[in-house]
Amino acid sequence: EGGARSRAGGGQTPRPVEPEGGKRRAPSSRSGARPRTAPGERFQKSPLSPIGRAFRESGSIENPLSPDLSLFVVFAPSSPLPRATISRRIPTSAPWIELEAALIVDAHLHVWRPAPDYPDPGGTTVSPLCDVPLELFAQYMEEHAVNRAVLVQPLYPGEDNSYVADAAAGEPDRFKAVCVVDPRKPDAAERLEYWAGKRGCKGLRLRPEVPGEADVFGHPSTFGLWKAAARLGVVVNLLAGFAHLPEAAALARRFPEVPLLIDHMAHPPVGAGPRTAVYQPLLQLADLTNVRVKVSGAYYCSRQPYPHLDCAELLRVLYDQFGPGRLIWGSDFPHVLLKSGYRRALKWLERIAPFLSREEVWAIMGGNASRLYWG
Repeated sequence: EGGARSRAGGGQTPRPVEPEGGKRRAPSSRSGARPRTAPGERFQKSPLSPIGRAFRESGSIENPLSPDLSLFVVFAPSSPLPRATISRRIPTSAPWIELEAALIVDAHLHVWRPAPDYPDPGGTTVSPLCDVPLELFAQYMEEHAVNRAVLVQPLYPGEDNSYVADAAAGEPDRFKAVCVVDPRKPDAAERLEYWAGKRGCKGLRLRPEVPGEADVFGHPSTFGLWKAAARLGVVVNLLAGFAHLPEAAALARRFPEVPLLIDHMAHPPVGAGPRTAVYQPLLQLADLTNVRVKVSGAYYCSRQPYPHLDCAELLRVLYDQFGPGRLIWGSDFPHVLLKSGYRRALKWLERIAPFLSREEVWAIMGGNASRLYWG
């Protein structure tokens, strides 16, 4: 899986030049050599991503996005990652786009160290026996111009969230961590206080699809954990199937201040058709404004190879019901590497949802998650 590199020129902001036709482009080297790069000014881009194309040049350039919308992107060389500021307000016709709309945020991925004692080594696409360190994912981030990432605690270490928590604490502007707390334990709220309050985790993953946890999902004995999530400003990620969605709706109503993010579109039964009654438990969640959906993991439910065109109608229905401001993309790294590859995951929305505008793609691919996790 390859990526293209782009480098900022010199220590000064390059002046745009006017080619024929009136479009602006950044000046290029006449000799064909790459321009020199001052420390801190290097960044990467993905040549196939509309978001990556937005970061095509450094300094100050005007990027026409639509006839009525232009962004003036300015990169701060002192920043540890390419931060974009927008010199014009997004028009009210696109209220879901905010100041960091041009960032790519991978909102669902896993990193871990080997778990040789895990009882089911073949239970996931990439085995828990494998070593999937943060450094490996960081290489993909660099290669494909991914600016931020949400590290979701995998199944293997249980409630020891140290690895993802430490990674996020080391680079808080780049990473956020989603921890796991067992809701069956009487001190679950205190455990969340520790991982979110003291260790800085921004999310909590509840997993009614895991044997045993389904029995307490939505039970009043777990309400203290939800109250702690509300108090701590934690985003609840939900690994659930359609059977768990009625309880999810009840919890979202009871705790409207808690953002609820449904993993992998709740593993939908694609063969049933998204406009049938089977999908009502998922689509009715759109009435609850604190509920969002991750458009991720399509290969778990699709019966077709990439780009999983049998999911196209589902994505359209989710768009119609939830709107682009409540859909969030995630790669499901490292499992995606054995399914379609990381670059294809970045291209998936373009392939399967041509109805999305560029601004809407930006929102789903980064703006929404950046606002939710980084504020």
